[in-house]
Amino acid sequence: MTAPLFDDDGQVCGVDVAPDDGPPVRLRCDVLVDASGQRTFLANAKVTGAKHRGHYARQVAIYSHFTGAIRDEEQWGNILTYFHKRHHWCWFIPVDEETTSIGFVVPGDYYLAQGQAPLDFLTHQLREFNPNLAARVTDVRRVEEVRATSNYSYQVDDFTGSSWLCIGDAHRFIDPLFSFGVNIGMAEGREAAAAIQAHLAGQAPDPVRPFADFAAWSTQGGDRAQTMLDGFWQTTLQFGMLLRAHEADFVDMFAGRLWEKEEYGAVVELRKRLAEHRAAGTPESEAF
Repeated sequence: MTAPLFDDDGQVCGVDVAPDDGPPVRLRCDVLVDASGQRTFLANAKVTGAKHRGHYARQVAIYSHFTGAIRDEEQWGNILTYFHKRHHWCWFIPVDEETTSIGFVVPGDYYLAQGQAPLDFLTHQLREFNPNLAARVTDVRRVEEVRATSNYSYQVDDFTGSSWLCIGDAHRFIDPLFSFGVNIGMAEGREAAAAIQAHLAGQAPDPVRPFADFAAWSTQGGDRAQTMLDGFWQTTLQFGMLLRAHEADFVDMFAGRLWEKEEYGAVVELRKRLAEHRAAGTPESEAF
């Protein structure tokens, strides 16, 4: 068990660790970085602000690794994404020369209604989800246990403090559709390191809130990723039209360059379309 450590002023100054196989350990530090991913260590300890469910919190992912999947010979490393209907999609990701990660993301209610164990659900979806996918997995062999992840979309308020900050999934996870997660985590790690260095050198713009600029920067990138996902699911046809009209912007953002410009025209237009969609009260079932 691990818990935050506080000084006499109530500021985070380290962690207390109680290993299963040894005596308790107290670790002190000048800055505590929460990189605990979906365990959201500091949020669960009530150090941060509130943790909110995101737009895709009621989804469930069932996935595993396979060998023997058929890939496109000249582009074997390509990631394929299959869609069945709104919020029902599948990833097909080459991991190495032999292994392919395949997973299905569906609404949790849909998964429960099938009444199947994760392995049975995965096996059924491999055959029935999409004809092209089914043709690629006729002779696959599963080489990893079947895993399930649910309720994975969330956002944490006030995820930095005077002596601590959260990076990556420790404060926000949106949706894996566009595979932003690892890039955002790495980018935030680099940005956080620079902010910590400036703080320890006494060069933070605001000594009381030394990581406020990092938080604003992080939120900007996360909000842009959120807008892209919302635009895809809620205004799908318009998303496709904007993709052609703002190709360079989308190339930048799909490549993970979410912070390269002060503003992206594609994001501005997507937000307009989303606002119009919400104002019109379009039922979700008609959006995809």
